[in-house]
Amino acid sequence: MIELSLRYTGDIPQKEPFVCVVTEAGSEPHTRGANKFIKNDGKYYIGGQILSIINQNGILEIGEILIVFPNEKLIQRFYRPKVNGNTILLTEKCDQVCMMCSQPPKNKDYLHWDLYLEAASLIPDGGTLGISGGEPTLYKNQLLQFLIDCIELNKNLQINVLTNAQHFDENDIDKLLILNKNVLCCTSFANVRVLRMQVLHIRTKLLVLLAGAEFGQPVP
Repeated sequence: MIELSLRYTGDIPQKEPFVCVVTEAGSEPHTRGANKFIKNDGKYYIGGQILSIINQNGILEIGEILIVFPNEKLIQRFYRPKVNGNTILLTEKCDQVCMMCSQPPKNKDYLHWDLYLEAASLIPDGGTLGISGGEPTLYKNQLLQFLIDCIELNKNLQINVLTNAQHFDENDIDKLLILNKNVLCCTSFANVRVLRMQVLHIRTKLLVLLAGAEFGQPVP
C-alpha cells in the first residue's frame, strides 16, 4: 500500500505548514513559483536542510506536490503525477450512517483550505483532483468557494466531488454554473432505491436542470 502520510527527521527553518514540489537537483525554478523539495541521489533537501523519511516505502516521485507540517514532522502527499486517484479527504464527518459504507463517520476534519488551494494551483494542466469524505458538503459554503478559487487559479483542472448531494439547494445555482465545466459531483448512494428517490430526485434533479451541473447517477 502506498503511504500518503510520511514522517521525517531533520529540521526545517520554516515552522508554518507549506506547499512544495519534488524536483531534481539543479532543476529550473518551478513555472508557478512553488517551493522546491529537492531529491538528489535518494536524499531529500529543503531550504538547504537534509531530511530523512522514516516510512519504509516513502520514496517520492519527481513532480509530486507535497504539504509539509513542520511542527508534526509530517509530509502529506497531495498530488502524485502518475496517479489518477489523487483525492483530498476533507472530513470524516458524515450526516448519514449507510450500512454499506466502508468508512464509518468519525469526528475528524482536515480543513486546510489555503494549503489545498495553493497545492491545487500547482497541478499540471489537464490534471484531476478528487474531494471526498465523510461528507464534504457539510462545509458547503467553504467548499463551493474553494472550488471556484481552484478553477480561477488552474483553469484546466478537473475536480470530482464525492457527495450525497443533500445539502445543495436553489441558492447554490449561481456558483454551480461557474463550476459546471470543471467540477463533477458524484453521488455516493449506489443501489439504495429509497435514498435514490429522496436524494437524487428531490435534491439533485433540480440542480441538473437549472444549473446544467453534472451529477453521477447510481447504478440501477
